[in-house]
Amino acid sequence: MTVRVGVNGFGRIGRTYLRAALARAEAGTQDVEVVAINDITSPATLAHLLEYDSTFGRMGREVSHDDSSITVDGRRITVTAERDPAALRWADHGADIVVESTGRFRDRESAALHLKAGAHTVLLSAPGKGVDATIVMGVNDGTYDRHRDRIGPHKDLRRARSAALSIIPTSTGAARAVGLVVPELAGALDGIAVRVPVEDGSLTDLAVVLEREATAEEVNAAFTTAADGPLHGVLRVSKAPIVSRDVIGDPSSCVFDPALTQVNGTLAKVFGWYDNEWGYTNRLLDLTALVADD
Repeated sequence: MTVRVGVNGFGRIGRTYLRAALARAEAGTQDVEVVAINDITSPATLAHLLEYDSTFGRMGREVSHDDSSITVDGRRITVTAERDPAALRWADHGADIVVESTGRFRDRESAALHLKAGAHTVLLSAPGKGVDATIVMGVNDGTYDRHRDRIGPHKDLRRARSAALSIIPTSTGAARAVGLVVPELAGALDGIAVRVPVEDGSLTDLAVVLEREATAEEVNAAFTTAADGPLHGVLRVSKAPIVSRDVIGDPSSCVFDPALTQVNGTLAKVFGWYDNEWGYTNRLLDLTALVADD
């Protein structure tokens, strides 16, 4: 069954979502059709940014545009430029699901304007406030109730400094949202983000206190078991010493690096790489499939 999606905000996440959807459709693993895009930028600029990406390279598809649409490999996608979500006519475009990726409409009241515009479900590409559910695929997607949850998932002055020349500590909504995804961890986990001058590719550094003493081999074995089992496709274990550039374009949410694992008694430190654009949008596509499976 084809799932028809509208995208509000065609920035990094919006464009990567479309690229990933096209890749999955071509591979025959998922049939998601982006039927409409809303962005205040002109179709000419959106088409250019879609075709030429500084991180993922040229798209390798035929991309064209006119005053009200983008066409990719012969498939026309309507483009609108409404600033008010309530003015969008998603139903007219056949969009049942809307991916809200502007970063602006992140609370329930503003995101629900898409429902008034004809969408059945709204997926937020950043942590939201007052939403029906915060879902991380592979972690708590089993808690999703399609009869209850209609809006859902879960991404200072130092930022004014030059990111190309500095290592910049900043806050992260991901750490704060952990308690929403895994209630048992509410108040037990915190974190910060450190921004570094790379185009893409990120690294998670997680330190935990274990219930009992363990070895690095035991910790690595637990991750390998999860990657081969329930988290297959979401978690991958690297067999090589990699760097951030090596995970660009990887659809996994985490590429676990066993060579970096450190354990001292009950204190353990593990590292996982991920593409914060391609990996994230692949989980957003997984969530699209979940909410569309009515």
